Amino acid sequence: MSDIHGFPETFAELLDVGCPEHRLLQLADLSGRAGLRGDELHHHLFNKDGMRHAVRALREMDGRTCLGIGFSAGGTALWNAVKEGLELQALICVSSTRLRFETSPLHIPTMVAWGELDPYRPPESWNNIVPKRWKSYAGKQHDFYRTDALTARSPLRAEIAAFIEGLFIAHICVTLADLSRLLRRVASPSSACRHLCNFPLPAIGVVLPIAVADGRPLHPLGHQARGKAQVSVRRSIEPEQSPGPLAKAKPA
Repeated sequence: MSDIHGFPETFAELLDVGCPEHRLLQLADLSGRAGLRGDELHHHLFNKDGMRHAVRALREMDGRTCLGIGFSAGGTALWNAVKEGLELQALICVSSTRLRFETSPLHIPTMVAWGELDPYRPPESWNNIVPKRWKSYAGKQHDFYRTDALTARSPLRAEIAAFIEGLFIAHICVTLADLSRLLRRVASPSSACRHLCNFPLPAIGVVLPIAVADGRPLHPLGHQARGKAQVSVRRSIEPEQSPGPLAKAKPA
């Protein structure tokens, strides 16, 4: 989600951050005044009904498999949309200083980032309570992201990548635990196959390929990464293999 100046105009420079598929949203478009930029858009958002229009438009989107990244006021719009029902896997807000008025965490994982010299960033006490993860960058102003988000191997890009990677590892671990509990309860290979075919996979796109013999799970068959933040979906039943313990899959 862009800031009030329309940054970023495209996602071409950010393709190595996060999942390989992106959708860029312009805050001005969602606010109902596509032609506004800068101070005029800021006034429309926070002194008129622009933010309400943007949040309403976001709520109508299907974000169940998406991770949101918002810059400045764009992050504020995404945060408020999640509060009002937008479903996201996680949310990253960069220099979204109006979040300082929020008093409680969202129900999804969140990361916030600030320039240390931004006079409107929230205090450390807020950072320790409201977001799941936060980072302040020394010597940086409010709009530091306009350079750092486009700079390969910048600390900001590295922090975002680490946050996203952590989300996928967490989903893999949860999936492993759920599958292990399910497979302990089945009585036969055919029953195991039926349960696996109906097993709800995480919407974020990570699963564990699993093999079953005599109703017990075998070692995972491995997984294939897509980019840095998505794991391919596959199920495999190979009853010829000998049984063994359920092992945790290592991230690609």
